[in-house]
Amino acid sequence: MNKILKASAGTGKTYRLSLEYLNAVFEGTDFRNIVVMTFTRKATAEIRERIIEHLKNLKENGIDSDVYEELKKISSLTGEKILLQVDSVFEEILSSKEKINVYTIDSFVNKIFKRSIAPYLGIKTYEVTDKDEESAEKVFKKILEDEQVFAQMEGFLTENRSRRIKDYTDIIADIINQRWKFELIDYQPRKAKTNTDFVSKLDNCLDIIIEIAEAKAKEFDSSYFRKEFKRSLEKYLNLKSKAEKKELIYKEHKLFLSKHFWNGRKLRGKAVQELKLELENEYALMQESLANKAFNKEVIEYEKEVFSFIEKIFEFYDQIKFKEKIFSYSDISNYTYQYLRDEDLNLLEGQKTTQYFNDLLGIEIEYLLIDEFQDTSVLQWKLLKPIINNTANKIIVGDEKQSIYGWRGGEKELFAKLENIIAAEVANLNLCYRSDGKILDFVNIFFKNLHPDWDYENVDVSSERTELGYVQILVGGKSSISYFDKDIENAGSAEEKSRLENIQNTIVKDLKSEIASQIEEYKDDLGNIAVIARKGSDLEEIAEELDRRNIKYIRGSSNSIIEHEAVKPIYNLLKYLYAGDYLCLLKFLRSDLIKINHQTLKYLLRNKADIEKALNSEKEIVHQDISELLNLIRDLKTMDYEEVIHNLFNKLALFDIYQDQASALKNIYFFYELLNRFNSLNLLIQYVEENKESEELQQLGIEDEDAVKLSTIHKAKGLSFESVFYYFSPKLSAGSNNNSIKIYIDFDESYQEIEEYLLTNTKYNFILESLSYNFIEEENEKELMEEINNDYVAMTRAVNNLFVYVENPRKLRLDQSLFWEGSNYEFYETALLNAAKSNNLIDLIEVKKFGTLDRVDSKSIEAEVDLKDLAKYFRFEITETPAEKKSLSYEQNKYRLLGTIVHDYLQHIHYDKKAEHKLAANIISDKYVNILGQKVIAELIDSLQKFTAANPELFAEKYDVFTEYTLFDGDEMKRIDRLMIDQKSKEILIIDYKTGQKYQDEQLEDYAMLIKSKLKEDYDIKTEFIDVKVIKDLKIIDL
Repeated sequence: MNKILKASAGTGKTYRLSLEYLNAVFEGTDFRNIVVMTFTRKATAEIRERIIEHLKNLKENGIDSDVYEELKKISSLTGEKILLQVDSVFEEILSSKEKINVYTIDSFVNKIFKRSIAPYLGIKTYEVTDKDEESAEKVFKKILEDEQVFAQMEGFLTENRSRRIKDYTDIIADIINQRWKFELIDYQPRKAKTNTDFVSKLDNCLDIIIEIAEAKAKEFDSSYFRKEFKRSLEKYLNLKSKAEKKELIYKEHKLFLSKHFWNGRKLRGKAVQELKLELENEYALMQESLANKAFNKEVIEYEKEVFSFIEKIFEFYDQIKFKEKIFSYSDISNYTYQYLRDEDLNLLEGQKTTQYFNDLLGIEIEYLLIDEFQDTSVLQWKLLKPIINNTANKIIVGDEKQSIYGWRGGEKELFAKLENIIAAEVANLNLCYRSDGKILDFVNIFFKNLHPDWDYENVDVSSERTELGYVQILVGGKSSISYFDKDIENAGSAEEKSRLENIQNTIVKDLKSEIASQIEEYKDDLGNIAVIARKGSDLEEIAEELDRRNIKYIRGSSNSIIEHEAVKPIYNLLKYLYAGDYLCLLKFLRSDLIKINHQTLKYLLRNKADIEKALNSEKEIVHQDISELLNLIRDLKTMDYEEVIHNLFNKLALFDIYQDQASALKNIYFFYELLNRFNSLNLLIQYVEENKESEELQQLGIEDEDAVKLSTIHKAKGLSFESVFYYFSPKLSAGSNNNSIKIYIDFDESYQEIEEYLLTNTKYNFILESLSYNFIEEENEKELMEEINNDYVAMTRAVNNLFVYVENPRKLRLDQSLFWEGSNYEFYETALLNAAKSNNLIDLIEVKKFGTLDRVDSKSIEAEVDLKDLAKYFRFEITETPAEKKSLSYEQNKYRLLGTIVHDYLQHIHYDKKAEHKLAANIISDKYVNILGQKVIAELIDSLQKFTAANPELFAEKYDVFTEYTLFDGDEMKRIDRLMIDQKSKEILIIDYKTGQKYQDEQLEDYAMLIKSKLKEDYDIKTEFIDVKVIKDLKIIDL
């Protein structure tokens, strides 16, 4: 049985998939032999929970269960036969629920890799990471260090003119990410095109123009040429040698391929129309020949060059990966595909998986369910297809309209063609359970007939929600009234002037500020609001506006402080100062903070050895652009840690540079405080590298849950929000002709074989567009469809209220009815006007409303917080050891310092692991060795390690542990040394470490009461003071 479910947004895909799972069990499939795959960890947890919930519902409610009614609609069994099995199925699944096989596609592929391919490659253990932003940089570093490889790639790298090192590493990352394509392509040197005699055809064109001049009784001269062609063609006419003509025209080939060269005004008249048509035809032939020549000389050579060094890149990459044994999911997919068909592994027999494959995974796959299939990449399809071929029953769910991951390989057309590829029946889910009626009315009208190549069927809503919901539309933006003052001044009548002035005074020029102002009205309801935009840069600007109004928000972007655009350059420089990593230095210099130009980068690459030698000497570095900066960096290398930090922030004037950017300034201050926690680069770099993805090093502005959610469309997919503000910018990108490697592949209808391929660079698009290749046109169409998909995903996230703020990219004019006509986004205007029931965009410069605004009261976070989210109430605190008062006694000083060290050490110990002790020991050693001396530090560390070893229950892994967090009681801050939560036994343990100070029982009682007030279910809360037995008679020097 093969079934495909096409499910529009909010129509209950997960609900239906869970029903199909249970139906398979009731119809006789062992649940251990059912595999469910989806795309996110969140979705896997949701599906697992739904399966259990459905069973509970059936068990408790029987024939009155909604699940029972829905199961009867899809099952071949009678309702009675289903109910007879409920108790036994419930007991069997609940007792072995860990055997419910729900995976992300990535985790399933990882299972194959771990069980078969990793052992085959001699990899016993390895780590998996979601992000791998450093391997491409390491490959680039190896290229820099290998003179032979660098010489081979030097031309390739330096011709890719860029101001940022990241652009070079991005090229390498592109190659690595598309490795599976290289594996598929059987590269053979491409044959050169033969029709390249463009000179003869250009001569023919000139002869025709001379004939036209004669027919008009005019003298032929350079006035027959367009201005930009005159110089070249005047010179061309005086050349006798064909080789010289060829060289001259080829130098201008981009110009000749972009337009015709003649002055159209000189070719007017009925008498010469046939000659003009002959000229146009001959010139088209000339352009084809010229494009062929450019293709041979540029595109073929580029393809050949990339394939010549591609294996070296993969070799460097594999060396790094197999040495570090840290793989991204992309790596695992690539290696799995590379070895899946290896006969030694016996995983496949023909186009199907073997019995050994099933034995290896420990699953006899009888039933396969795949969710969100529209986001499947061709590589994932290649990995899944043998499993699909060997599985009798498949149910695959997806929605072409929500395919928004083409940039990472998602292939929408694969899902569109899937019913034919696997011969499946298709069912459509078109009843929405998410959005209210008014929102669906707007969405249905907007997307129905939006574009001829984008299919949409109206989605229904339940009758009780038809009149619910609220939609608000506003069109604005400063482009709407460009040069309006001049238009008003030149108005032809008083009425026209009045209308223009009204538009100018009414239009909202800054929609991002307007969104923040609107949200400000809902300050008590922030947790129910999301702001969605296509670009992260738009969200950054909206975040700035929220900052100005002191509105809390959560960002969905990269959270690590060292990834913040204002911090990353400084961290790269610090890494250079710490390790002498030349690549880090280049990244700092190419960052937006310094902005060295391409020529300077070229100089730094070619003179790497001399630059490094100068940076390690006292010799002045002389370079017209960066001598001052390089000399500063050289001086920084000789300074101690505190001087480095002081000079960095002062010499580079960081606080001044970002003084008008509140978000950036907050994060720079945070990073500055972080730097001041340490007294050596060694400790700083070690700490950051080990904790960069932790909550402690998140960018500021993301820690409050009761806050507006700022999200790109990709981050919002799969989520829903009661109120959505969508910043809709309909102006579509025109694509990029910058240096970017492209591998175009045309597959056959079943995505099994490659019919045609081309490896090129976007800078050669103008050549391909002049030839018969349709790769670019197809990609542009694909990108356009994905842009529409993005808008669909954004507008279908709203449950009760949808606010659409439209950034109008064009000037409003009184003499037009459609303002976007002729643009690549013109189709959006008609859709927007239809959905907003308006005649033109001017009608929408004032808010248009549909329905009634649903103000959902935010429920108190404190009243409802689940225990597993308790950590959100604790805030990381950067603390400095206060200056000791001179009036304190020697003993008081000693014990205060000991207490500080104990807390500094134990805050890093969660489960008494060696790695934790190593980090803690390094930190207190570097921080206090000058005060205590190495011997005392060693004795103290030994004492603390004995303490943790003697208290195994305190460090048991059954607890969720939070150390050194601050707990807020209103505005009052309280700090807990160690908070331990046992979810299973519903127990909380609050620990306060003591090293000789007086015990204050009321302190722990306050903590317990405060935590209890924040819980929504009962937990047994215990408190305890722990006396840490450190050495009592230390002879602490220099106190």
